[in-house]
Amino acid sequence: MTIELTPDQKQYVERQVATGKYASESALVQQALEFLQRRDERIAEIQAGVQRGIEDMEAGRYRTINTPEEAKALADEIKQRGRELRAKREQTAH
Repeated sequence: MTIELTPDQKQYVERQVATGKYASESALVQQALEFLQRRDERIAEIQAGVQRGIEDMEAGRYRTINTPEEAKALADEIKQRGRELRAKREQTAH
C-alpha cells in the first residue's frame, strides 16, 4: 500500500519519528489508525445510545422534571443505581 501525504503531513511524521515517540513512520501511522478506529467505535456507541434514548422518548419512557427537588431525587436515584452496579461488579470480581 502506498500512502501520499502533503508536505506538511510528511514533515510532521518525520518530526514525530525524530523525537523518538515512534520507532518508525509505519508505527506512527499504525497508532494513528488505531486511534481513529477506537474513535469511530466510540462514536458508533454514542450514536446507538442516542437512538435508544429517542426510542425511549417515543415510547413514553421518560420522566419530566419540574422542580429542583425532583431533579435532586432523580440524581439521588441515579447515584444509588451506580453504587448498586459497582457493588455487583466488585462482588463478581472477587
